[in-house]
Amino acid sequence: MAKKVVWFINQYAGSKYHGMNFRGYYLGLSLIEKGHEVYVFGASFTHLLVKPPKTTGIFTHEKVDGINYIWVKVPRYGSSTGAMRAISLLIFLFRLSFFKTDSIAKPDAIIVSSPAPTPTILGYLWAKKYKAKFFFEIRDLWALTMKNVGKFSGFNPYVILMELSEWIGFAKTDKVVSLLPEAWKYTTKRGMKIENFVYIPNGVFLPKSNGKPVSKLDDSISSKIPSNKFIIGYAGTVGFSNNLDYFIDAADLLKENDKIHFVLVGRGMELENLQKKAENLPNVTFLGHQPSNLISSILKTFDVCYIGLKKEKLYKYGVSPNKIFEYLLASKPIICAIDSSNRIVEEANAGFVIEPNNAPEIATAVLKIFNMTEDERKTLGENGRKYVLERHTYEKITEKYLEII
Repeated sequence: MAKKVVWFINQYAGSKYHGMNFRGYYLGLSLIEKGHEVYVFGASFTHLLVKPPKTTGIFTHEKVDGINYIWVKVPRYGSSTGAMRAISLLIFLFRLSFFKTDSIAKPDAIIVSSPAPTPTILGYLWAKKYKAKFFFEIRDLWALTMKNVGKFSGFNPYVILMELSEWIGFAKTDKVVSLLPEAWKYTTKRGMKIENFVYIPNGVFLPKSNGKPVSKLDDSISSKIPSNKFIIGYAGTVGFSNNLDYFIDAADLLKENDKIHFVLVGRGMELENLQKKAENLPNVTFLGHQPSNLISSILKTFDVCYIGLKKEKLYKYGVSPNKIFEYLLASKPIICAIDSSNRIVEEANAGFVIEPNNAPEIATAVLKIFNMTEDERKTLGENGRKYVLERHTYEKITEKYLEII
């Protein structure tokens, strides 16, 4: 295939150096490995960035592992649910519209990636200008999430703006690329032609080391993880939707079993509340935020990996959390407390899928895996790794993208 130039627009774009999220970064690395050129447009600040980029003006160009990043200056904000976060979305779009696109390589494809769909109008106009293909990638159904999870009114001006942005993406795109397998049931009602729907899920990036950890844990981290315990671990964002109250409640139910220990890795708005809730539990350890290059090493210290989400109607369209694929790659049994139309852990035969919002079920699943033989646990882990390597590597994700480009 001839060299392609891809522009990836995602206000929440990150990298392994800056923090979450990583899809544009890993997709960019995979495209570069295949000889293509990639530009990523992201905001100078979001609540997901652990180390925001240093900016010197409205637009800051930075080369990150061969990917051309263009950081758009936006104001910092405190709360992820505050008004300033909404304002930053508008400022990002407004300032990006003044970017001199002729100063960089002409695109063959432009991908606008959610969660925030506001740049769809700009992506569409740029695609028309350069006769490039235009793709709208939906990681979340943003307007629906705001109404169902955030309890916003459908008449809220911000919700209306999000719905308008989504409509432009659904109606004007060459393809709607969805991380959610059943999202077509929603998008076809909002202007998308069914033949324009493509399911390209999340996955794992395998560096030349074949996914082996490149960094070992130092004593300051490894000493906090009990070496003689059965470890139930969570690694990821510690936010409201991650439903980790029940993870702590399950630890409380199992606190009399001195062989089982719960470990939570990550940061987020709910971390302080969870720490207070667990302050009298001797079987819970918080490791806080850890660099992404250490996560695979930390996962290897776990005996079981846990993931959960709140019970929401919108998950009937599917879910695609990054951490599920990281867990599968780590060859660990998984307890998945998510009620969604796709049941990845069950499909992979890699653990147990249980009802969300249910601490006793989490505790029961923990004990089931705890009471398995080492070989039985190993089989679950190997099932998961085989599944993710066959279906969910970024090499395969990139191939699917190149098919439509």
